[in-house]
Amino acid sequence: MDDNNFNVWMIVSSPYKKHVDNYNKINSHIHTNYFSAIDTVNNYKVYADFAVHKKYCTTRFKNQNRHSADKIGNNLSHQLLLEKINESSNTEWNLILEDNIEIDMEKFMKECNNILKEAEKNKSSFIQLYIHPKFNEIQRKRKKEIYKNLYEMCFQFGTSAYFIKKCAINGFIEKFPLANVIDIEYNKMINTWRSLSWTDSGIILSNDQDLLKTKEELKSSLI
Repeated sequence: MDDNNFNVWMIVSSPYKKHVDNYNKINSHIHTNYFSAIDTVNNYKVYADFAVHKKYCTTRFKNQNRHSADKIGNNLSHQLLLEKINESSNTEWNLILEDNIEIDMEKFMKECNNILKEAEKNKSSFIQLYIHPKFNEIQRKRKKEIYKNLYEMCFQFGTSAYFIKKCAINGFIEKFPLANVIDIEYNKMINTWRSLSWTDSGIILSNDQDLLKTKEELKSSLI
């Protein structure tokens, strides 16, 4: 299934076997580049100071999230990967995955190229692939459907799975340091990127049912 016109990247929490196993499972179906997640849970001070010093996040963002280490880790993992893609990838479309997703590979690959073609027609640079169930209904009701199950993107949280074009990455990097979690920053680019949401991509979180049952605030997290 490697006959595609995009590169695949997964941010993997290396200390956690189940996440590495999930990477190996997906990589067995489609070639997936491995990118180690930044572990701020166990190394918060080192990476938080690094993020400020290297201008990945503002000092204010660091101070506001000193008790939420995962937010800085999630931001930094995506930011460093975006830089890597910008420097090394020759492919315009890049699929970025976090390590807690599951893919119905047959379903995803069947429509994937059509989705990218429609995105090109729409001059879009970003496609959200995992939509939390709490946003899915809002997405379908409020925004225009430009192709089957492909909508103009509404505001939503999450960085679990998305397509992004290299040209969008290049411009986004120029916005560092970030003052918010990265999904909020992506939402700010909805109009510029003509962002889309594919509501039936075949991608789910491995703990979807748990998410639906809890009352925890929605947030980006790799763990």
